[in-house]
Amino acid sequence: MISIVIPLYNAESSIVETLESVRAQTTAHPFELIVVNDGSTDRSSEIVQNWFADHPEISARIITQPNSGVSQARNRGVQESRGQWIAFLDSDDCWSSEKLSVQMNQIEQNPSIQFIGTDRNDEQFPFSRSTSDVLVTMTVPDLLLHWRIHVSSILIRRDLLTDQIWFDPSMKRCEDADFLLRVAQKTTLFVVNKSLLLTGGGKQTFGESGLSADAHAMRVGERLAVKRAFLRKQISLVTYALFFAIQEIKHWRRVVILFAQKQR
Repeated sequence: MISIVIPLYNAESSIVETLESVRAQTTAHPFELIVVNDGSTDRSSEIVQNWFADHPEISARIITQPNSGVSQARNRGVQESRGQWIAFLDSDDCWSSEKLSVQMNQIEQNPSIQFIGTDRNDEQFPFSRSTSDVLVTMTVPDLLLHWRIHVSSILIRRDLLTDQIWFDPSMKRCEDADFLLRVAQKTTLFVVNKSLLLTGGGKQTFGESGLSADAHAMRVGERLAVKRAFLRKQISLVTYALFFAIQEIKHWRRVVILFAQKQR
């Protein structure tokens, strides 16, 4: 079974579309839906419960907790899960109807897979070259060059999520990057080279609404994620210094783009 974990916080305008994308899944594998209401103050929880009532054919439940942040909400969903596989989906993102079926087909063809993501918003892999391969892998350097794997694309084996591999609630930005790097220490990161996810209504990676609009916070979060990878000896000192410099360049590029947007 697949356990789908949706962290929910003040998403009354988008959550129904997100839930409908789950209902539209064509996979033959059974799934359960776990929505973790992280202290929403709008009608999000009520809307979800009404949607559940309208679709009793779906195994679903909502868990409410005081506002603790998206990482804690995801962790709580995993703790409450029953499936062998965990899929994460943010409350303003939507899956293609074939998302889970494509991933499960790849897993059935490649039983060694413990983690598999997908492309999103029609982005292409790899970062610096093109390929026609249906299934590709990402290394730690690939991740550091471009945080390409979005959390909402992830399908991961439940038993891989040990005490060492959780979303870190102390990180307010780039907790997903830190999570991916720690997973990469344990298993190969596979990615379906097909866009099966629409994030944030298709908005660009940064510079619009959402946490990623805060370029300075992203810079701090990325620095911490890379530093932790170095301390875990995933990368050498030379690689650490190289990617620290690359991230500085990326940061100032963001700053310039954000400034240009504000001048429009």
